[in-house]
Amino acid sequence: MEHYLFLFIPTEKVPSLHSLSGDERKIYDLIARSLIAAHYNPALFAHSTIRTAVGPHIFVTNGKRLIEPGWRPVLFEKEKEDVLLPNVKEGQKGIAEDVKVVEGKTVPPKRYTEGELITAMKNVGYTVEDKELGNVLKSVSGLGEESTRSNIIERLKQLDYMKIEEHRVVPMAKAFVLIDAVENTLLASPELTGRWEQRLKEIGKGQAPANVFIEQSKRLAQKIVQDAIEHSSGWSFDAPSKPAARDSQPLGACPKCGSAVVDKGKFFGCSAYQSSKCGFILGKKMLGKSISAANVKKLLEKGKTNLIKGFKGKRPFDAYLVWKDKSEGTVQFEFKAQKNQ
Repeated sequence: MEHYLFLFIPTEKVPSLHSLSGDERKIYDLIARSLIAAHYNPALFAHSTIRTAVGPHIFVTNGKRLIEPGWRPVLFEKEKEDVLLPNVKEGQKGIAEDVKVVEGKTVPPKRYTEGELITAMKNVGYTVEDKELGNVLKSVSGLGEESTRSNIIERLKQLDYMKIEEHRVVPMAKAFVLIDAVENTLLASPELTGRWEQRLKEIGKGQAPANVFIEQSKRLAQKIVQDAIEHSSGWSFDAPSKPAARDSQPLGACPKCGSAVVDKGKFFGCSAYQSSKCGFILGKKMLGKSISAANVKKLLEKGKTNLIKGFKGKRPFDAYLVWKDKSEGTVQFEFKAQKNQ
């Protein structure tokens, strides 16, 4: 995309506004007002913030007041009404005049499209809390290279770790097993990938020795394999040739295909995955809270679980799980209605 910079220089020539079209008049008016506004004084605002504590909850109210209009009347014929806050002192107590409790539902974010996933891989450095590591990932343009990110996604699709449904990326059962296996390990660390990419670029420029990097990589590989051996006893794989005893206890009908939903070990899933490739799965953990088989059974039969306490969002909360789209097997939260105190 090309960008152009225009420089407008005022002259003494006065145009005939009657000869201008409607759009031309608007452009001329905008340029003239901007030029005049540039010679006015700055506009001054007073900003204020009140933090109100109601039990364990903190409510933030922001307000502002226009003190000196300055250049603003030239460009804005009508100012928005200011949000004026009362003068209060720290620690001052107040009484709520009215309280309304509104029942609402939260929904999970939409799944990525392939293009959005590639963008997320590129911009992963902006999501890392550690600023130093985030800068490393930004400097190497995120995970992978421009030429390899699409190939990575295609490879994951070929290995049945993901599939595309209605243009969006959907994880398969194998992906959840892998996620549980590598969770909280170096293999799941984007920071490690970033540091490797940075070191490889330094080696390519002759700024770092290759032999040291190779030896460090060997030792790291040995540690990862050893850690995997130690933790492998806790892994659970879906082996259709020797189904586990828990698979014989159906929890209900699959919302997508009608087959039985069973306990797969690390998640609940459709028993017809091998025969029909039905991809319905429901994780055993959601926002740090375990989802019991009893609640899954109730969800499948009644469309709603019991109240589950202790989900970990920005603040802990309690909610029911209900269907967002039963035909797709997606769920959402439903909050318990509260009575006015």
